[in-house]
Amino acid sequence: YDAIRFLRQSNTDSLTQLANRRRGWRLLQTEISRAGRYQAPLAVILFDIDHFKQVNDRFGHLKGDHLLEALAVVLQKEVRSPDVLVRWGGEEFLVILTNTDHGGAKETAERLRRCVATECNYGDIQVTASFGVAQWQAGQSVDALVQAADTRLYQAKDKGRNQVE
Repeated sequence: YDAIRFLRQSNTDSLTQLANRRRGWRLLQTEISRAGRYQAPLAVILFDIDHFKQVNDRFGHLKGDHLLEALAVVLQKEVRSPDVLVRWGGEEFLVILTNTDHGGAKETAERLRRCVATECNYGDIQVTASFGVAQWQAGQSVDALVQAADTRLYQAKDKGRNQVE
């Protein structure tokens, strides 16, 4: 029992109860291997909450944590069961989308963006998020795939936030 509990704790973000970055990284490696073996599409979405520091500054870090917990519950309902929502770090999240091409990933990211904007208000702060989408290319490493999504995430932020790139 203790070993199972330890394994769960080492793979789960304690705040959001989502997969943590360590587990997400391993799952992404596995899915890249599978996508290469079966020539199946694979995509990721990297997103973070816009101006999250304002929430912490105005309401305190405990309220910021509550927002992250609520966001995880809402978004977990929006992803398909084979896909994995990962707390990548801080207010940043990664979604691993199996058997999904770039177009499908963009549609999913747009649905998640709308969900955040409509479901996650905090006081008088309208919570929004910016999203970067990338599809895995044959031979691409985990690092390169995540970096591609990260580059697009920052493009979304540069274009005014609350959008998908």
